[in-house]
Amino acid sequence: LYLPDAWVNGSPEKAQVKLFNAVFFITSLVALFISFWINGYALLGGLLTTFIGSDPFQLFQTYRFHNVFSLTISMAVMALALNFRFLLPQVTPRRWHFAVAALCGLLTAMAKGVRVESSFIFYAIFLIYLTMQAPWKHRAALTITLLVSSIATSKAYESWSNRIYERSVEFVESHGGIPYKGPRRQHHVVWHTLATGLGDYGGKYGYAWDDVKIFEYGVPKMIERYFPNYTWTPGSHWLNNSHDGKGAYPIQPEDLPEYELVMREKILGDIFSDPFWYAGVLVKRAWRILTETTPVSLAIGHYRIGAPLHGLLVLVFLGFLIYAREWVYVRLILFTLPLSLGSLLHFSGSGMTYFAIYHLIAFSIALYLLIRSRIPTLR
Repeated sequence: LYLPDAWVNGSPEKAQVKLFNAVFFITSLVALFISFWINGYALLGGLLTTFIGSDPFQLFQTYRFHNVFSLTISMAVMALALNFRFLLPQVTPRRWHFAVAALCGLLTAMAKGVRVESSFIFYAIFLIYLTMQAPWKHRAALTITLLVSSIATSKAYESWSNRIYERSVEFVESHGGIPYKGPRRQHHVVWHTLATGLGDYGGKYGYAWDDVKIFEYGVPKMIERYFPNYTWTPGSHWLNNSHDGKGAYPIQPEDLPEYELVMREKILGDIFSDPFWYAGVLVKRAWRILTETTPVSLAIGHYRIGAPLHGLLVLVFLGFLIYAREWVYVRLILFTLPLSLGSLLHFSGSGMTYFAIYHLIAFSIALYLLIRSRIPTLR
């Protein structure tokens, strides 16, 4: 992700990911418009490109903030561009469909290697392939292609990462340094991450959006149960012990599978002992997904106008589309719902709900249908 900036500037010294973010986002928008255009929905494609391309959260994450949070929406837009044909009725099997499925598996697996939630759109693609209006053999073959491509890419990424790590260890050792040889992981651990996420509405049982607060519960129990020779200073992110025995690489609680067992026991114990509490957490998160959305905006350069759109209006509109059997538009709105999975299943605070663009798609469809009702010849 840093390479484009390093190439342009001729040096990796101050490289940033902004250039990659911008190129990928712009490419996904162009691909979205072209996809809708060649499938006979040029006007709708133009509206989607305009409103998604004006989303203030995505614009900030793409052009201003030096991080990779823009990848989630860009990946979803690219996936929609590649798979829009499969949302339409009566899909005739074509060989190029398999290239699309393989490319989607590749892209989502690569996105997962950067941030896990960037790959959630994979689930929408998977469901589309299973339910598209095509012969079952074709649907099954596309689904298998998607899965094989995704798994193969993940394995290749892991193998490449391991080779880079081994080279790094050799380099550090050859120069008299102390290389890190502790446990490594490709993604966040599960149970500690869920515990911190419950800090949005799960405070009843001591959860907080704070690693140290979670450590205060889990680390003493882990030490007592599994590592009586280890010590920990309250308020610290690390144990007083290290992987190398020399203090160069202190042990993080998440490095130890036993810590995950302790947190798994707590979370599942709280859920099963008080399921209404956890159901309440999910309901509050769902309501937040509906109410805390970015405004529907029109941005030109530094200028932007926008207005809020409540998610309940989208649900009403979706119900109308279902009643009218406008399945293409129903599938189109539902396609990006996986972008809200992180907010629903992990954490809904700190702007996490802003990754959702379902309301922008619904507004674009409503405006498209309104324009077409006035000018039927427009597509």
